[in-house]
Amino acid sequence: MRPSIFLLPLSIFLASCGYTPLYAPVAGSPLAPVQIGAVAMAEVEIQPGQRLVAQEVRQRLAQSFPNTTGAVLTVEITETTTALALERTAVVRRAQIVLTGKTTLTDAAGETLLEVGLSSVAAYNVENNPFSTESGKAFARQIAARSLAESIARRITLWQRTESGTRN
Repeated sequence: MRPSIFLLPLSIFLASCGYTPLYAPVAGSPLAPVQIGAVAMAEVEIQPGQRLVAQEVRQRLAQSFPNTTGAVLTVEITETTTALALERTAVVRRAQIVLTGKTTLTDAAGETLLEVGLSSVAAYNVENNPFSTESGKAFARQIAARSLAESIARRITLWQRTESGTRN
């Protein structure tokens, strides 16, 4: 009973000050359609499997934005690999893949609506067996690509919701 005493005044205060939840549905204005344009690596095939990263990101984004018309979303992906853990003998035991996506959303006239850089990180173990290392690296690359695509989709959706809220 006690928490309900505090919730009623709080809800009245929030309603009177114009508060709306950030992820709440926007009434009366559907989100503008987005079509997927070019999704590519900045430097293709420096390392094996990089082409698969662009394909994975494109497929994930196509699930979020299935339209074939609307603002065009392009993504340029850069991959870097860095060491995380070294032994005293300077042997790398753990590394990480960082995928950075330069995301650009343009309208039909070619005007840039949104330009943002997002990144995703996934770690993997460096084993004595090269096959194990490459397998772990490929899996980390796949996880980072999925995470990058989800970050891009969230960022575009958030931008759409804030833009549609300011136009009302």
